[in-house]
Amino acid sequence: MLFTGDSETEQREWLMANHPNLLDADVLKASHHGSRNGADGEVNGQSWMDIVSPEAVVISAHINSQFGHPHPEAVSTYEQTVGQDDVYCTSRHGTIRVYGREDGTFSIFRQFQNSASCAFGSP
Repeated sequence: MLFTGDSETEQREWLMANHPNLLDADVLKASHHGSRNGADGEVNGQSWMDIVSPEAVVISAHINSQFGHPHPEAVSTYEQTVGQDDVYCTSRHGTIRVYGREDGTFSIFRQFQNSASCAFGSP
């Protein structure tokens, strides 16, 4: 699992250039609560999402975010990478539980089953 906190594009690009082997993760915790700049960055023709290559993305965001998180652009990028069913967001699904196992497998559970997009303002 990779927890990116509030890393900016510049920090993620530095990591991509200097430590790409540390970034391959099955589960990505989205930067900046799903902000539009949380999924960008490119080094040597490879994007942030290409290098991380997650199987699932978790976005922690308030349901009525004053900043409009998660932004539709970021959600779209995450959905294109892992598929809509593997983008989990606290604003739609409540508590997200991720269980990692010694054998490298993992399971993710949602508090609420909700098929609406994670993007802020989506119906």
